[in-house]
Amino acid sequence: MPLRHPRTFASGQVGPPLGGSLYSLGGFATPFMLLGLALLPAAALIYYRVPSDAHRLSKEEEEKGDVPMKQLLRNPQVFVIALASMLANSDYAFLEPTLGDHARKLGLAESPDAIGMLFSVSSITYTLSCPLIGILANRERFGPRPVIVTGLLLQLLGFMLIGPSPLLRLKTLQMGQMVTALVMFGVGESMSMTPVMDDMMHSCGDSAEHAVNSLSSLMASSFSFGQMVGPLTGSALTSRFSFPWACTVMAFVLLIHTSVIFLAEIWSPRPRTKDGGAYMELTAANPPMVESAE
Repeated sequence: MPLRHPRTFASGQVGPPLGGSLYSLGGFATPFMLLGLALLPAAALIYYRVPSDAHRLSKEEEEKGDVPMKQLLRNPQVFVIALASMLANSDYAFLEPTLGDHARKLGLAESPDAIGMLFSVSSITYTLSCPLIGILANRERFGPRPVIVTGLLLQLLGFMLIGPSPLLRLKTLQMGQMVTALVMFGVGESMSMTPVMDDMMHSCGDSAEHAVNSLSSLMASSFSFGQMVGPLTGSALTSRFSFPWACTVMAFVLLIHTSVIFLAEIWSPRPRTKDGGAYMELTAANPPMVESAE
């Protein structure tokens, strides 16, 4: 059976623009009621259509032990990328409680619909760029690590522009600069999140196949933790200082972490796998062929 590496796929971040539109149409309760009801058919579809592990795994694979989470966290290469995915997710969440008020004060967006449209710039850019990023992050091309670092740097530039940072000494924020910063956030988040799983599996070396379950849990936890930390950090820094300085602090944090990623590569190089680290595409598990009696 061929080794099947999981890949992360893009999911459109339509929450803010959709929520703003539904809020304008029916009030505060409308988004929660409609989206809550939409989960019911989705849950039923998953229950009836997604096969259990017994249909997907052979007995030999079921008996193999998984790499424990503690072992993954002791791997510096896995740990720094898990932090990178957390920061990438928290950066976008940072804007959720702060961008609307910031745009309203500058006169760039007044209504919930207009604020939702601003968020849709980053969301659409993220969704459209994910397939291209998945191709570029292929190990036979640029590889996942350079793509992740480039994505963090793009988000850094986005924070510097959207503030705008007092270090840039820009007098005001124009709509073109706002849209450019949001596009950078969308592309940067796509680059720093799409190849995360493949990069962490590459860091596990020959034990990557046995670390899939633990890596999936680690990746999901880092994404969720970023979603929790981002709004708290954004609101706390903005209320204590100001939105421009809060964005500057986030840009500085991203700069520090990109430096940590380079240091981890020098201090603890990733192991070489038996196949030389060759990239293996995700392949579908074909059902057994039924022999016809002729």
